[in-house]
Amino acid sequence: MYCFRVITNEETEKFLGFPGVTLTVTDLQVIAPAEVTEGQSAVLTCKTTCSLTDPTFIWYKNSRGLTTNTTKSNEVHLQRVSSEDAGSYSCAVRGYEHLPSPAQTLSVRYPPKKVSVSISSSGEIVEGSSVTLTCSSDANPPVEKYTWFKEKESSPVGSGQSYRALQSGQYYCEAQNKHGSERSAAVSVTLNGFLHGSLIVYVAVGVGLFGLAALLSALFWLRCRRKKKKENDGDYQTAGPSAKDDTYAALDLAGRTADDVYHTLATFHPRPAADTPTSSDY
Repeated sequence: MYCFRVITNEETEKFLGFPGVTLTVTDLQVIAPAEVTEGQSAVLTCKTTCSLTDPTFIWYKNSRGLTTNTTKSNEVHLQRVSSEDAGSYSCAVRGYEHLPSPAQTLSVRYPPKKVSVSISSSGEIVEGSSVTLTCSSDANPPVEKYTWFKEKESSPVGSGQSYRALQSGQYYCEAQNKHGSERSAAVSVTLNGFLHGSLIVYVAVGVGLFGLAALLSALFWLRCRRKKKKENDGDYQTAGPSAKDDTYAALDLAGRTADDVYHTLATFHPRPAADTPTSSDY
């Protein structure tokens, strides 16, 4: 209600226009439940304080028209509400689309969805390195508890949104809030024994090189030995029967007396052949 007041120069002449004028402002307003749990139903109402003749209501979600955004009724019924129905709703009257109602937020509560595990590590995943698993999900209200499991183990291996894996295996997480829980798919963590494997490789290579060096040394020694043997065999051949005539030819008969020559020749007594006649035969 609005009224006016008149003030004159006289102290006693002050007037108040009462009753005043009543101004009624009409507008649109969306009435919706503050929260609704997934699976329940919800009713949205476009309320107005003015009298409209056969109005057509237009509904918007997140400032975009709904698929069936026009209706003669001022209500929208959502059956089996899901997380996709959450958002800001507003309404307007056909012909006055430029005067929509203020947006009203519909909050949908639901258990964790789309639970997944991501792997992050510092460098190559090897024994002794840091391998961190992170659990992510979509939930309203937010996840209250994260639990980590390793396949083929009966009890949980950790808790919290992140978990550090120290062993190879299949890991998965479970996200939980007051409306339910959901588990992720298992991810494989493989910790390669790179450090131990490298040591084995280095030892194997070292042993191989040592064996190769020993084999080459043995072959070289055998070759030298065979060469020396051949040279020795050549020396023995020069001192054999073929050198007999040369030895006798080397005797210096000119510088000896008759007795010396006889003595030298007499020291050699070859065995006579079986068919050679002796002195007694004569």
